Amino acid sequence: MSTITWTRNDGTSLRLTVKEDTERGRTSILTGQDSYGSLQALASAFPELIEAQHRDTYCELCMQFHGGRRYQRIDDPDVFRAAYRALLEHGETANDWLPTAADFGPFDVTEIAAPRIAGKTLTFYVRDIRFGVPYRVEAPWPAEAGGPVRFLLLPLME
Repeated sequence: MSTITWTRNDGTSLRLTVKEDTERGRTSILTGQDSYGSLQALASAFPELIEAQHRDTYCELCMQFHGGRRYQRIDDPDVFRAAYRALLEHGETANDWLPTAADFGPFDVTEIAAPRIAGKTLTFYVRDIRFGVPYRVEAPWPAEAGGPVRFLLLPLME
């Protein structure tokens, strides 16, 4: 379960809790007593969520709703790239027995950028928390556009 506090256009804060029900294989977003089974349902109840100024909150919800706690959003592409390159150069790992991004790559991280909207697709970047592997996330924008949320491994460096 993860919680995100979202400041709405009117200045009020709304606490959004993403809850996974692993027994039933469902994820829901809770706002007080209300429960939403999809980002589309949440966006229908709160249309301002899909306004451009709330893009970061939507990215976070999208990542939590579809990826659970497996991913961390890459907020600063330059910092991530520098850390990733250092990892590749030194092959460092917190645990010698646990593989890292260096063991899976090297991935081409040059495309990592701030979240962007192109047509009906929101693109942002995350890293797998356990291994540090970078992914591009493509989500429908606005939420009503439908379609799947895709977590795509970045291409390998040539």
